[in-house]
Amino acid sequence: MSELKDPYTAGHQKRVAHIACGIARTLGLAGDTVEGLRIASLLHDVGKIQVPSELADQARAAVRPGVPDDKDPRRERSPDSGYGGFSLAGGRKSSPSTREGGRLGLSPGRGGNQIMIEARILAVADAVEAMASHRPYRPALGLDRALEEIESHSGSLFDP
Repeated sequence: MSELKDPYTAGHQKRVAHIACGIARTLGLAGDTVEGLRIASLLHDVGKIQVPSELADQARAAVRPGVPDDKDPRRERSPDSGYGGFSLAGGRKSSPSTREGGRLGLSPGRGGNQIMIEARILAVADAVEAMASHRPYRPALGLDRALEEIESHSGSLFDP
């Protein structure tokens, strides 16, 4: 659904899932945790479907004037919408992985170890994929450059 609304990022969620699961396995996380992270990664941008197209278009603008105001109430819905999307994905018989995936979207406003490890992994994987891939407003930076950026912001923007 997200990719239908935002074709500029087609495949993004699958690539994020691949990166996130690789990180989780490297850290030795349990199989059910990795599976929950995979589901969360595949659905992490589902909240975008409620962001008005004109706001998304402004955010993608090459020159970037008129970037949406962070205080715009229409932007506040994304985490809650994402959580709702996990409920829809799981239906009545939602799995523990789907329920855990839904909780990842409710981490905003928390800090440090209060944020689930899966959410911290997902943040890194999402940033790596976004930087390494082409965007309409800039060419791909490549994986090496993306990893340099992650490392340079380790401990500040990203969990070490």
